[in-house]
Amino acid sequence: MASCKVPSCGVLLLLFFIGTCFLFQCFAAEVEVNQTARLLVDASQGRPMPETLFGIFFEEINHAGAGGLWAELVSNR
Repeated sequence: MASCKVPSCGVLLLLFFIGTCFLFQCFAAEVEVNQTARLLVDASQGRPMPETLFGIFFEEINHAGAGGLWAELVSNR
């Protein structure tokens, strides 16, 4: 007696996802290749930077803002 296994839900979902991606890729091939985009910037309404604007940048390097260096980073694993 032959054993017939039913594909699991994950396999069916994967096949559905691959099929959907294939269909979208086929329809995307019909899109015009030479599309142009236009960006208009009005830079005439700029404001001067204040003289007192300094020291407001914070960059968290090696999780130093979370209480110091982590042990994994110190031991260089």
